[in-house]
Amino acid sequence: MLRYVVFFSVVIAIVGGMHWFFWARLVRDTHVPLPWRTWATLAVVTVAVSLPLSLVGMRRLPGALSRLLAWPIFVWIGFMFLLFLTLLAARLAITVWWRVAGPGPPDPARRLLLARALSSGATIGTAVVGALAVTAIPRST
Repeated sequence: MLRYVVFFSVVIAIVGGMHWFFWARLVRDTHVPLPWRTWATLAVVTVAVSLPLSLVGMRRLPGALSRLLAWPIFVWIGFMFLLFLTLLAARLAITVWWRVAGPGPPDPARRLLLARALSSGATIGTAVVGALAVTAIPRST
């Protein structure tokens, strides 16, 4: 039982950390206006909480219902890792650019524009690559 608790705690910490990173880069850094900020925050929290609960629930549900629940969960896990890597690469690139190009980060208006452009580009790029990956999955009969 202790192994299960430790494993589940590590999974919760990793998934929670990744979703916090999504929230920080896609919502907080882009200064989304207030009604949308609340909805985006609620969406990130809902997906972060539902992911581990769904994985546990899949083990307890009958076969057909479990497969129905598994498809969106595993698709989100794929998108999650793509988005994480894309946002992380963008963040590392901009940090290196600031270190090499000048004395520090640009003024707040340019920083906001850059955060919005990188977040939008990472999200759109992830959506395109993820959609191509999902459509390339061979269908079983």
